[in-house]
Amino acid sequence: MRWLIPPVLWFLCAGLIFGLARLAPALGLPDLALAPGASARTMLVAGLALIALAGLLKLLAAYEFRRARTTIHPFHDPDHLITRGVFARSRNPIYLGLVISLAGVAVIANTAWGLAVVALFWLVCDRWYVAVEEAAARRRFPADFDAYCARVRRWI
Repeated sequence: MRWLIPPVLWFLCAGLIFGLARLAPALGLPDLALAPGASARTMLVAGLALIALAGLLKLLAAYEFRRARTTIHPFHDPDHLITRGVFARSRNPIYLGLVISLAGVAVIANTAWGLAVVALFWLVCDRWYVAVEEAAARRRFPADFDAYCARVRRWI
């Protein structure tokens, strides 16, 4: 299932969130209710703010990949271990950005079950994509990667 790269899974999850939001009234699913009585406009602005923050995080991470001239593909072995920039704060800033942006989609869709989809997406990222990438990095850069893991958290 190497075709199921993170952006593909993200779009599938976003579609599921909007599908749940559309079916919510018929299924009796609750609204998100982060701010009881919040208008659709407020939810839209909050969701877009999360998506913008996530976009910035992903752009900063992509810049570091480009600067290091290494692959960004989760199923390819890395050429370099990136430990600077946003990678000095999180070992997985792109996945963190994807999770935050999907949370923004759930806020815009205003469905509580959207957060369950976000949690499922995070779990798949953590247990599948990150596990594959960390194993590859550990094989390629054993001592450096262990030192990096000791000083930088996996997520935040």
